[in-house]
Amino acid sequence: MFNHSKYYLLLVLGATFYFTGCQAGGEWAGREYMPDMAHSNAYEYYSPERPIVIDGETVVLSPDGMSARQPAKGTVPRGFSPYPFEDTPEGYEQAGAELFNPMNGKHAKSAADGKNLYITNCAICHGEKGDGQGEIVKNGKYPGGPPSYFIDRFLEMPEGKMFHSMQYGKNNMGSYAGQLNKEERWKIVSYIKDMQAASIASSKKVTKDEALKLITGRLTYKDVATYTSAGAKPAAPAANTTDTTKVQANAAAPKKGGK
Repeated sequence: MFNHSKYYLLLVLGATFYFTGCQAGGEWAGREYMPDMAHSNAYEYYSPERPIVIDGETVVLSPDGMSARQPAKGTVPRGFSPYPFEDTPEGYEQAGAELFNPMNGKHAKSAADGKNLYITNCAICHGEKGDGQGEIVKNGKYPGGPPSYFIDRFLEMPEGKMFHSMQYGKNNMGSYAGQLNKEERWKIVSYIKDMQAASIASSKKVTKDEALKLITGRLTYKDVATYTSAGAKPAAPAANTTDTTKVQANAAAPKKGGK
């Protein structure tokens, strides 16, 4: 009489071998259902499209032959604000006159974050202290090197010009728009202004906070000469002085036919 236990054992072993044999292993990839969908042809963005054959007729789905559509002209990502100033000398001056650091209201936090970003991205050329003595300058890999942030020309530089220089690059410095987002670039500007304020405070006998007010927003380092306990007032335009000089010179000149 046939032993039922042996029958069940053979059944279990057979089922085990059947199901384990369907699994992938080694060079065997296993069985696949609808492999043409599991391994679809991949396309690179904007690469030439591959024609397809429908009822014996070759069809190109895209008129220009690209596998993806170009965005409509003027399209920008959601939440993106285009930079409004052009990479021209006029754009540079316009940025200096119209662009201000939106993080001035929370300067301490912005400058603290900016210090780390500055050391990572800027110190190699500009130096950790902003003196233009970065490592590649000391090693002779950057002849001449960048100027110090503490000369009058840089102390007088508006925030907008600093940001504009990081947006497009300036002289030997390339653009950092690809490495740093807008907020990170403003944080670096905050840290540079913080270093400058500390330098001004030590030489002009004003507090660091007072010095910071002189080099951020609409005021500039030139306004330090008009600083009083009531605050700084923007210095009068140089053009007025020139006009006054001309008037005085004309008044002093002898008139024709005079004795």
